[in-house]
Amino acid sequence: MFRHRFATLLLLLGAAAAQTGDGKGNQYKVSFNADASRVHVDANVWVEGNELALFGVDRTEQLKNGQAEFLENIVLSDSAGKPVALTDKGEGEYLVIGDRRLSLSYDVRLEHGKFTWPAGAEEVSYRTDEGVMATGNALFLVPGVKMDGPIDVSFAMPPGWTAQTPWRASGAANAFTVQSRRELVNNALYFGWRVTAWSTTPT
Repeated sequence: MFRHRFATLLLLLGAAAAQTGDGKGNQYKVSFNADASRVHVDANVWVEGNELALFGVDRTEQLKNGQAEFLENIVLSDSAGKPVALTDKGEGEYLVIGDRRLSLSYDVRLEHGKFTWPAGAEEVSYRTDEGVMATGNALFLVPGVKMDGPIDVSFAMPPGWTAQTPWRASGAANAFTVQSRRELVNNALYFGWRVTAWSTTPT
């Protein structure tokens, strides 16, 4: 009996230790401007540790901080709405006082296609006649240590555009549920007119 209770206690303690944060989900809302030259991102996430990061950054001769050069107006606040300081460490890494829930907003200039990248623009972001292709690495500033799922992501785009992603649709238009940080940042996304293999014109 004692061994059974002790084993149960260990299981409960282990489950509690595996849980981090406040038990609430994480959210990102990505809003394109009228000509899709930039996006504004509003996020609400639990930040474990003390770092936010843009993953998959490729430093180039022209862009010493890689994709992070296109991030602007980064603003953080805590759950009480008070400003939170941010220190730019370079190459897409930012130091914050974490282990708490933070609201985050920033802009991303969608100018990646104007530059040469080691693995090509398709690994970052580029424009087409029908819309914008982008990787999650180019759009999402995320907790650097760990990020538990699920993550709710929604997109607001120019009229007639849709978002095509590998994620599970959550019910609302252009809204998705992502199971992990890895799935969030390590995927290619398309935003624009829905295009089929037989047509290159908006439908």
